[in-house]
Amino acid sequence: VVVGSPGELNYITMRVLLEKQDHVVAVSPAYQSLHEMVHSIGCEISYWKPNENWTFDPSQLEHLVRKNTKLIIINFPHNPTGSYLTLSELNQIVSIAKKNDCYIFSDEMYHKLLAKSEKELPPISDLYSKGISLWGTSKSFGLAGLRTGWLVCNDLDFIHRVICYKDYLSICSSAPSEILSIIALNHIDDFLQPNIKKIQQNIKLFAEFAQTQEIISSFIPPKSGSTAFVKLNINCSSLEFSNYLVEKAGIMTIPAEMFDHPGKFIRVGFGRESLPKILPIMRGFLEQNKQILS
Repeated sequence: VVVGSPGELNYITMRVLLEKQDHVVAVSPAYQSLHEMVHSIGCEISYWKPNENWTFDPSQLEHLVRKNTKLIIINFPHNPTGSYLTLSELNQIVSIAKKNDCYIFSDEMYHKLLAKSEKELPPISDLYSKGISLWGTSKSFGLAGLRTGWLVCNDLDFIHRVICYKDYLSICSSAPSEILSIIALNHIDDFLQPNIKKIQQNIKLFAEFAQTQEIISSFIPPKSGSTAFVKLNINCSSLEFSNYLVEKAGIMTIPAEMFDHPGKFIRVGFGRESLPKILPIMRGFLEQNKQILS
């Protein structure tokens, strides 16, 4: 186990594992640094993309793997779509990695934030010796200010290389942050259950809101995590829409362009207590600007 900022651990993992001639398969759309770190090293990257209903097919992943594939990057609960896997699907990914002797880097930052219908997946590090799990306090616990995350892998040589690389960056983590993180882990349900309840209530409110708005073309409620990727029926780009929304109404969403994803989508977050107050403001914005947007 290595403790540090999740972003730092993501950076170190890619630097330790990858060389320019390596090929990487990565889930897409995804948190930007999961792709950009691979690009910065000079590796070729192939994208494992979801179906229209935001499900990911492991058989499609298998077709992307090559002889020089070094790493498979996955992210479930998935940001931004809220997609999730079954245990059978996750085991299929492990089988693909074993067959091709690849590492799996699993961004599990939204771990345990699940709809009631979903069964919690084990960390990838529990299933595969070359599985690397990343989790932290910022999403599941709502404790982003602690800047604490941890990397877990059973490959001790890999862990040693990560620790050595970390000596040239942050060296060690903040002791107060680590202590507060341990306290949070020892009281995990006190953090998780209120967050899950809040997220599910906000998803229900947004689903009702979406049904009344012509501009919202499609809303697929997330199975996991705290975000959804909402399809828009607009005559401008999603980037222009997001910029206009934050400028005129003070509401921030993340457009598809920030995920290098085609089409007109915005990421909507359900983790804030203020969402019930935000939706009437957004409704007013959409009604006032209907002729401009649609």
